[in-house]
Amino acid sequence: MVKNNCVQQKHKIALYCFLVFSFFLFNDLQAQVTIGSDQKANSGSLLDLKQNADGTSLKGLALPRVILKSLKIPENETSLSVTVRDATGEWNKDEHIGLMVYNVSVYDECDSYTFRPGPYAWDGDKWQYLIDIKKNPEVKEYVDARDGEKYLYRRFGDAGEWMLEHLKYIPKAEDYSSISPFPDIEAGTDAENDPTRKLYYYPNSDLSTPGIPNPITWRPNQGILYTYSAATLGAQDDVEDNQGRTPYDPDAEGPLQPIQGICPPGWHIPNDKEWSALEKEIYNNANKYSQYKLGDGLPFIPEEWNVNTEDGSDWELHTDGPRGVLEDENGNPRPGHGYAMMSQCPPIGGALQETEGRSLSALQGGFDVILSGGAMDGMNDGYGVLAAFWTSSVAESDSAWARMITAGDGQPQQVARMPYGRFVLTNVRCKR
Repeated sequence: MVKNNCVQQKHKIALYCFLVFSFFLFNDLQAQVTIGSDQKANSGSLLDLKQNADGTSLKGLALPRVILKSLKIPENETSLSVTVRDATGEWNKDEHIGLMVYNVSVYDECDSYTFRPGPYAWDGDKWQYLIDIKKNPEVKEYVDARDGEKYLYRRFGDAGEWMLEHLKYIPKAEDYSSISPFPDIEAGTDAENDPTRKLYYYPNSDLSTPGIPNPITWRPNQGILYTYSAATLGAQDDVEDNQGRTPYDPDAEGPLQPIQGICPPGWHIPNDKEWSALEKEIYNNANKYSQYKLGDGLPFIPEEWNVNTEDGSDWELHTDGPRGVLEDENGNPRPGHGYAMMSQCPPIGGALQETEGRSLSALQGGFDVILSGGAMDGMNDGYGVLAAFWTSSVAESDSAWARMITAGDGQPQQVARMPYGRFVLTNVRCKR
């Protein structure tokens, strides 16, 4: 019996040694199985389910790997299947609550129509990402009850709370019957420059197609463009006196009563003075809101927002063009605080591959200006090269104070403060 046990032990040891030797001899041996395809299993998978040539699958024992096309069912559609590439049939959105999938589509941080890879669950209204996305703890989220759109916002020191995204509200005819799509009249007519016209517009729309359809280049973070009267809902149509500070009227300030305008309830169109306070906060604390770091030395000259320049003028009184020093002591251009406010992401289809912006993303608490351009004189203007914003403050009978940030023109990127014709369509940022 003892002899038999020894023989059995020797056989087991020999078999074990043979298996170990075989493993190292055949180094391409795969302990993985692919079902549904002759493709090699993904690294780390013991059982890999593939259905399509790109490696996705709508069937499986665990989470099906899919490419999500949208997180919500588009308008005029009813089936959940339209949110998934190559999916067919009618998927009842209520019967599929709790369905989990693994998204494998390519993600572009600058394109909000792409989605992060990983697990998602259907909650009956949208695909919910199941991995916590880290964001700056100072960043909060506001939901506009009018259309369900979400906006990130934060406090900018003494300048108060500002949205970190362009307003993207599409006026509803039943609520704002006086606001029309642009262009709604022939270019070059007298009515085109009417300061009381209330128009809105998708950036970079095809002007040859009526009804300003949502262009394929549009993403929600580009926002919607509005004329001044549309942005303020006509609250200042009859106001003609200057409400912004100038060398001739340094005490001007207004409107003193906040104007909600097209902003959601509880928010308002910031006036000229509030915009200057925001600029000052970002200029003096660019390390909080951008990639600029104190250890590197902030590149602005002077280092702090300066209201008393050598000629005795006040930056906040400049009536046209940028504020701040454009050159150092050797005459070299210096980057301005526009870079600290400008997004690192160019808009889809824009002329520039890189903006040179240094703002943190909205998730990380930056002001994150997307260069959505504008519209005027029956045409697009500056898409991918500039962004402009209305203040609520009137400049003259046919103009209002605005801010403009530009890229790609060789300028050192201070923020321009100037009167804009009220008929121009620009972005809006809301404040409270």
